[in-house]
Amino acid sequence: MQGQRFLAEYVLDWSPKQAAIRAGAPEKGAQAKAYTWLSHPEAQKYLAECRAAVKEKVMERFKLSSDRTQQLMADLAYFDLADFFNRDGSPKPVTELSEPAKRAVQGFKTSEAWVGRGKSRRKVVQIEYRLVNRVSAADMAAKVTGEYKADNEQRRSAHDMTDDEIRARIAVLWATANATDGDKTATPPTLLQ
Repeated sequence: MQGQRFLAEYVLDWSPKQAAIRAGAPEKGAQAKAYTWLSHPEAQKYLAECRAAVKEKVMERFKLSSDRTQQLMADLAYFDLADFFNRDGSPKPVTELSEPAKRAVQGFKTSEAWVGRGKSRRKVVQIEYRLVNRVSAADMAAKVTGEYKADNEQRRSAHDMTDDEIRARIAVLWATANATDGDKTATPPTLLQ
């Protein structure tokens, strides 16, 4: 019963220690008690459902979607610099930029200057665009498309892996280590079942 109360408190502010205290755990052992409750499979399932519900509400409220987000990242990573200029090389006004180019503009500054003399004197408006960092945008797009998946799998903590995943990872590492040593006869150590 106290665990259920903890979960109800936990989803209010996602603070494990404070939720445990509000659920009746003594302050001295509240952090440890919170993690005991959080490690329970039913609690993890409940919290996953809560996070999914919150995510769904946020996505609906702000009209977010994976497709729109991925399109934005693609636009930021791959916009064409030529979209910012007219055929004569002069910069286009913001209103004439393509949609991907507009998304790539982080900010802009305009200034006015007079050019020419006499009757040919005219006012010219200059536009200075500040663009997003394309390398950062491409990096973010690579993360979303799974380009770093192999890296991430290598860095996963054993605490987050199943026993079968740990055995498979050890077998791969063992084979790789022995392949570089040239020892084809070595077998990986037997793991406790």
